[in-house]
Amino acid sequence: MQLPCPLNKGDGKGEHSVITPFFLGKICRDWRDFVWSSPLLWTNIYLCMTRRRCKAQANLLQDWLSRTARCPLSFCLTSGEEPETWDYNLSMEILTIFVSVSERWKQAEFYIPDNQLWFDTISAAENSLPLLTTATVEFEAGSAERQPFNLFSTAPQLSALHLYQPRLAHVLAPWHQLREFTSEASETVEDIRKLLLKMPNLVRCCFKSIISLELQDIGVSNPSQFPALELLECLELSFVWTAKEAPQVLGPFKLPSLREVSLYGLFSTSLAWLPVMTSFQSSHLLEKFSLTSAITSDYDLIQILELIPSIKELHLKFLDDELSGELLAADVLQRLCPPHAANFLPNLRSLTYGGPSTLNDHMDLFRDALDYRFRRCGLQLQPTELDSAVSQIQSVIVETFPLDINPRIQEDLDSLRREGLELRLNETDFCLSFN
Repeated sequence: MQLPCPLNKGDGKGEHSVITPFFLGKICRDWRDFVWSSPLLWTNIYLCMTRRRCKAQANLLQDWLSRTARCPLSFCLTSGEEPETWDYNLSMEILTIFVSVSERWKQAEFYIPDNQLWFDTISAAENSLPLLTTATVEFEAGSAERQPFNLFSTAPQLSALHLYQPRLAHVLAPWHQLREFTSEASETVEDIRKLLLKMPNLVRCCFKSIISLELQDIGVSNPSQFPALELLECLELSFVWTAKEAPQVLGPFKLPSLREVSLYGLFSTSLAWLPVMTSFQSSHLLEKFSLTSAITSDYDLIQILELIPSIKELHLKFLDDELSGELLAADVLQRLCPPHAANFLPNLRSLTYGGPSTLNDHMDLFRDALDYRFRRCGLQLQPTELDSAVSQIQSVIVETFPLDINPRIQEDLDSLRREGLELRLNETDFCLSFN
């Protein structure tokens, strides 16, 4: 047993640092007396169950919990063995111990076999889950197909739920009270839409591994059934199966509070994103946009980005050189300059780009676009009407190979850096981050 400090989801698979109260207690007697009498040091629990040590772990768990007083508990349960090798009878004692203190659960992570057994036991327990706010559950492959999972129905404060490999149609949960939700499973568009209707209070939402094959899911039979997701601020959609176009997962949902969007997927044409993008046209607060895909031309990229002029922070990562065409070419760069600037990304302050490009053929235009967006759109005593309608860009990071900059252009770019523009081109510490 280990104490993670602090308990965190890491990459969503229960990664934790190894710092235990036992380690601190070995320093000296005074430290041991302090640690043994400090309940808060024992309230984060990371337990990796094994058949060989299950009995000893149960005894240690009892001893561990005896030092927590009545403090709220955060824990992660995982197993270092394959599900088919696990004898669930060996875990019953540990299960019983944890369920006996369920009224003190605050954060819970389950990466263990026999989830059905655990949640049936939790649901049948007399103690409810009055303190539980965050839960993460990883299902065995196919386990949620057998019968419904009743997850945390007695948790009135549960606001964040993260599920891995579930079948959402077979999961029961207090959807209406969730403010943060993650699902990493192969789900159809129709299942996702039905679930969103149950979660009107969402603030952050992530759907990964979306099946984008069912074209019949694109239609909407009754738009009046889809209310506005008034509170949704952050959305991530990741498609895993290619198709002619990305289905309209959001359908006719209105997203007035949306501020951040991240999209991932490879489709046969880059304009496949247009059905998804139309859902964001009424999201006037949308400022951060990330797209990881294959784009075939500047023309396609312009059509996509024109739909969300409110973008301030733009992250683009383009994949598959065979599909990608001429990118960061004359079309996009000219749109960043007058007379088009006020109509194309007028609020842009930060740009991160990774992938193929034809930038070498248009370095003069690239320099001119940066000069205008940084110098001319900065604070001036007498800005023109166009300048005042376009924000000053503050950060540009580009990673594309090969990149050849002649000395004259390099000096102009260095001058922009000296004046305060954060500009990085193919630097070794370059890193694209899509959160």
